[in-house]
Amino acid sequence: MFGILKHKVIDHYRRSKSTIRAGNLANDPENVDAFFNAKGGWQNRPAHWRTHPGKVQENREFLDHFYRCLSDVPQRSADAFVYREIDGLSTEEICARLDITANNCWVLLYRARMLLRKCLERIGLGRQQKGNPK
Repeated sequence: MFGILKHKVIDHYRRSKSTIRAGNLANDPENVDAFFNAKGGWQNRPAHWRTHPGKVQENREFLDHFYRCLSDVPQRSADAFVYREIDGLSTEEICARLDITANNCWVLLYRARMLLRKCLERIGLGRQQKGNPK
């Protein structure tokens, strides 16, 4: 749960940081003029966007579904999954945090993955349609 909370806090600060920048620029015409030279060309060209806005929205929707599904997974399995896949902890570190054996850790991870997969497939994510070779 701490891993999820940490990432939610990071996401919140990222969103608020970008909102503040965009808001300040739009409300202060002098800042906008500083980006252009006398002929209307760029002083410093903005960096090329490497992400497509549609893909960002798809990722956001996926994460909403993913976290909803993760909340349905039993707590110990969800904790093991978050520690491994989000926090990147080793099996030994997970075992120490949850006070379990390595075999029990692997079982918890397997169960969490299967429950997440079933939940995501139920809402239409993760399974390819027949006749649609992606």
